[in-house]
Amino acid sequence: MNSEETADPRDQMTVHVRVHAGLGRFFPGEGKIRKIEVMAGSTVGGLLLAHGVPEDLPLVVGLNRELGNRESQLKPGDLVELVPPMTGGQER
Repeated sequence: MNSEETADPRDQMTVHVRVHAGLGRFFPGEGKIRKIEVMAGSTVGGLLLAHGVPEDLPLVVGLNRELGNRESQLKPGDLVELVPPMTGGQER
């Protein structure tokens, strides 16, 4: 029996992940906002790691419309926004 079969469903919670600029490939589902199940007590970094997002991938993390980071603690229903840094534009 593996840990998924023995996990208590009460230890799970749902968060919402809004993906930008191709980051949707790491999170299953359709649309810009994905419902993701995580273990209670997870951090943004744990969420990213569990979905194969490289640790060295630079990201701006939003958590409930405020600036967050990979160490931010998640709560049920949180909205996590993941945005890669912008580049380009016209030099002056």
